[in-house]
Amino acid sequence: MEKRQSLILAVFAGVCATLLIGVTPVVAQESTSHENDTPAANESSTHRAYEATKMALSDTAVTAKVKTAIADDKVIHNDDIHVRTESGVVTLSGSVPTVEMSTRATELARHTSGVTDVVNDLRVAQASGM
Repeated sequence: MEKRQSLILAVFAGVCATLLIGVTPVVAQESTSHENDTPAANESSTHRAYEATKMALSDTAVTAKVKTAIADDKVIHNDDIHVRTESGVVTLSGSVPTVEMSTRATELARHTSGVTDVVNDLRVAQASGM
């Protein structure tokens, strides 16, 4: 009974993640082989599904915090900065008018709770000389 409750809880968490943030969860699957059909193997699958869902929710929270920090910053006046987070690594993309704005966006992301690293893929827009 406890194994079934754990599996139901993992599936429920995955469905919630899918509905809330559009993440496809990793769900524990029933084994067709009886040699892997042990409580430890099933618990391990359930734990992996739980951890994947937990990481997806954590990444979503980090993305929201970085986007908020950039939006609230008085130096950056730009809506073309896109933020993606995967396993705590934030990737900034889009374009900004100056190198200083690119550097500032990186600093804001780097100092956000939950960020383990920042990849700056921002392009500095070339000013037209005409």
